[in-house]
Amino acid sequence: MRPVVSALKRNYRDDVEFIIVDVRTDDGRTLAGQYRVTATPTYLFITSDGFTMGTLRGRQDLEDMEAALDQLLETSARPTDPKEQLAEAIERNEKVMLSFILPG
Repeated sequence: MRPVVSALKRNYRDDVEFIIVDVRTDDGRTLAGQYRVTATPTYLFITSDGFTMGTLRGRQDLEDMEAALDQLLETSARPTDPKEQLAEAIERNEKVMLSFILPG
């Protein structure tokens, strides 16, 4: 996977922050637990507002990883206001799932 990740870092260096977590360390295990990582390799795609947009587990080819990063970048460019997000999704004729939660 190192060649794939290296290529991604080169291709997306201006748009994506790549963070590699060593799950053999205490901090790495803690972070893995927070994100419910149960196997390696696991790739999490997190938007700029902290939403985990997607997860890929196991070996991935470059094309699949690029597609996931492209989707992450497209999503990150969208507004964060729920009403604006809904309006844009409807305009793009996308399927939408709304989650209503109590903050806390």
